[in-house]
Amino acid sequence: MAGPVFVAAACFYLLSGGGYIDGPDGTVMFRATQSFARGSLAVEPLASWPEHGGVPVDGGKRFYAWFGPGLSAAALPAYLLGRALLPWTAARERGLFDVERRRSGGEPGFRFRTSWYETGEANFAEAFTAFTTGWTNALVTAATLVLLLAIAVDLGFDARTSLAVVALAAVASPLWPYAKGFFAEALAALGLTGFVRFAVRARRGQAADWAAAGALLGVTMTTRVTHAVLFLPAAMLVLADCRERSAGEARRRLAGFAAGGSLGPAAVGIYNLARFGDPLQTGYGKYAHEWTAPFLEGFAGLLVSPGHGILLYCPLVLLSAAAARRFAERAPRELAFVAASLALLVVLYSKWFLWEGAWCWGPRFLLPLVPLLVLPSAALLERFGQLGRAARLAVLAVVALALVVTASGVAINFVDYHVWVRAHFAENLPRYRSEGAANYYALLRWGWRFAPPLYLTSLPSQAFFLPLALGAPGVVLGSFAVFSAGLLGGLLWLRLRLTRLNDRA
Repeated sequence: MAGPVFVAAACFYLLSGGGYIDGPDGTVMFRATQSFARGSLAVEPLASWPEHGGVPVDGGKRFYAWFGPGLSAAALPAYLLGRALLPWTAARERGLFDVERRRSGGEPGFRFRTSWYETGEANFAEAFTAFTTGWTNALVTAATLVLLLAIAVDLGFDARTSLAVVALAAVASPLWPYAKGFFAEALAALGLTGFVRFAVRARRGQAADWAAAGALLGVTMTTRVTHAVLFLPAAMLVLADCRERSAGEARRRLAGFAAGGSLGPAAVGIYNLARFGDPLQTGYGKYAHEWTAPFLEGFAGLLVSPGHGILLYCPLVLLSAAAARRFAERAPRELAFVAASLALLVVLYSKWFLWEGAWCWGPRFLLPLVPLLVLPSAALLERFGQLGRAARLAVLAVVALALVVTASGVAINFVDYHVWVRAHFAENLPRYRSEGAANYYALLRWGWRFAPPLYLTSLPSQAFFLPLALGAPGVVLGSFAVFSAGLLGGLLWLRLRLTRLNDRA
């Protein structure tokens, strides 16, 4: 079922795309993709915020991004495809991406829109390639869902239960909003989910499975070096497996994991060495030392805050918590790995001054764990029909809440949201200062009136690009037609596969 799930999920996400690379972080990573395509490591600074996202070297002659190279490298195929399609675009498409024209023209959905790259007709080439580059995380997240499906099947869940877990993760968790964006955490989710997939497979497989698991875990480090902490619970999983093997087989498995796991850190070290002459220099500068937040504030914020708490932004975690005991009977080591990884990431980021991930939607730094946090709910879903009426209603209520919360992240552009809250804070400064709010971040983090889905009715935002593409037929609209056909074809293909599985049963 991997093929139809990937096609259907990818096309579904691509159809819901916003058309832009939003936020300064995403734009700097996009600029890195452009540079990689030119054979360079130096990126062009943001015109409106030149000091953000990197560090100048050689007296300002070159500017290197401080972000890991993973997502920028993964986006190269989509960027090069955009370059190839560019000559085929129509003249009437040249104004499609023009944010300034739409904002000055009074389009409500663009009232609070801010772009960190020029989107007008004169810079159509960059705007169009940003559009195609933005497809990357849709494909990455679809691949993550395929890996999640494989884990569920390998753990012994039937096809329908496994697909139900994948469907919930796809449309009722933060994976969907991040599939629309250009944050590297989506790629980290792929790497972490892939690690667990091959770790489970290694139970009955070969030492090579641990090499693949290590390589995928290394992918997380190419997105953010702090993901190195995930090697601790991963090593515990490897050692637990090795204790059940002969000495020779244990050595082969450890060697395979070490070899695969070294690839990501080695790639990051070489990348840093080529830029700064030091494999340990990332370019984050002072931000690498900003572990200054009160621990309890960050801890509570990542778990339960209205602005970024995982329990609010991914209510499916509640289903997994309810199913944890039954899931542990089937996969105790994997559950321990997920719990330990969650604890490590929460404890780590609770001390960082931007523990929520700055301008983002929900708990950005916890996104890599979201697929695995949803996975244990399979133990509850497989016996849904055996639950009492009250329990079934409770499950459905959690799913409904998860769908509504996720919809708020999909229907609202997160940059529009942050600009809107900042403007609202400035307009009502005396009131909020009297309430003890030092800045607009206090509202973003702890203001319930600004939490999803409450702000859906307050903020006009153009978060889907398809309606805009309808006004200028051409390559952009044609791509959406391809995505529509792919979604339909993927769903029909999936139905055919399920029918065949039922016939065999």
